[in-house]
Amino acid sequence: MALEQIADNVVETDVLVIGGGIAGCPAAAKAAEHGLNVTLIEKAKPERSGCAGQGIDHYGVFPREGMTPLEMVKRWVDGPMMGAVNGRGRFADPNISYRIFSNAFWTMEELEKLGIPMRWDDGEFYWTPGIFRGTKSGLRVHWQSVKPLMAKAVRKRGVNTLERTMVVDLLTNDGRVAGATAINTRTGEFIVIKAKAIVIATGLFARCYDGETPSFGNTSSGITGAR
Repeated sequence: MALEQIADNVVETDVLVIGGGIAGCPAAAKAAEHGLNVTLIEKAKPERSGCAGQGIDHYGVFPREGMTPLEMVKRWVDGPMMGAVNGRGRFADPNISYRIFSNAFWTMEELEKLGIPMRWDDGEFYWTPGIFRGTKSGLRVHWQSVKPLMAKAVRKRGVNTLERTMVVDLLTNDGRVAGATAINTRTGEFIVIKAKAIVIATGLFARCYDGETPSFGNTSSGITGAR
C-alpha cells in the first residue's frame, strides 16, 4: 500500500529535526545554512516551546582556562559534588560533557550569528563563577525572547516548520532510522516524514543515560542543567 493511501501528507526532507526548543532550532538553522532541505517538527510553537520558552538568564558550561576539555570532564566526573551521584551509576555519559566543553566557544559564536545576544548591558561578557575555582560556569544573559529570535532565524533560513505536530514514532529501514510519523494536534492530519538524517532534540542532554540507568532528580535543576 502506498504511503499516500494511509497518510494525509507525505513530507520528504534531507534532515528532520524533532523538537523546536533551544537545541532543535539552532540545529535546524545550521543544517539549512549548508543548503540542505530541513524540516523542523515541534509539538507546540517554536516561538515559545521548550525549557527556555519563558526565557532564561544564564547560558553554557565553559572549560577552565589552561585546562583541556578532557581534563575538565575528568575533574567534573571525579569532583566532590558528583562523587555520590556517579557512584550510584547515575552520571550522564561523559562523552557528552566532553563535546560541550570542546565546542563551548564555537557555540557562542554560532548563536551570535543567529541573532542571539550573548553580551550584557555594558557590551561585555558577564561570566558567572563555576563550582571549581577558576572555571567559568556560564554567562548571564538577557534571554527573555530567545525562542522568538531562534524561531525567526529558523524561518528566515527556509526551514519547513511543522508546528502543533506531535511525533508518534520513528520509521526504520534495514535497522536505520529513515523518518517518522506524526499527527497535527489541531487538525488531526496524519503525516509521514521521510528523512535522510534525523536529529532528536527532545530534552536536556542530561537525560541521555544508558538504557538501564535511570535519571536522577529534576532534569531542569541547577545540578543537571549546569552540566
